[in-house]
Amino acid sequence: MFDSFYEFTKVCKNQAYGKKFLYETTIFRFTTPIARYTVELERYHYDIFIIKFYRTKDSKNKNKFNIITNEHNCARIILTCIRILLSVLKDYPAANFGFVGANTINSESGYVESKRNTKRFRVYKTAMENLVGEQSFHHSMDEIHSTYLMVNNKDESPMDILE
Repeated sequence: MFDSFYEFTKVCKNQAYGKKFLYETTIFRFTTPIARYTVELERYHYDIFIIKFYRTKDSKNKNKFNIITNEHNCARIILTCIRILLSVLKDYPAANFGFVGANTINSESGYVESKRNTKRFRVYKTAMENLVGEQSFHHSMDEIHSTYLMVNNKDESPMDILE
């Protein structure tokens, strides 16, 4: 299922001036046979990297992270995002990773998924458990808010991060 990914390119890195914990955001792009995607990789305090992605054509949509694309290619898209995360380890060997499994919002049908244990969260969680495992990272999650954090076992202050 998670056996191939799309080639991606780093577009730019933007410093986050005036933000207390966010240091910078690095933008990546990749293209599927159907759409172009933008990936935002935010770097926070403790070298925590949070990954977000959306179809580039939805960039001005306030719900860009909540849209189901019906591309039926989620495994390859998710693996591409994981490869982007893992590429960070070259420059930050003790990097920590996280994500939020955004709830689905379908403005056409009026459907709004609960933010608790979302479909995206369950899929991403399965991918992380199977592809990243616990040999290099401690996996921590909050199903109520559909958030997931992987604390690098090389990190010197894992309890500070988990708090």
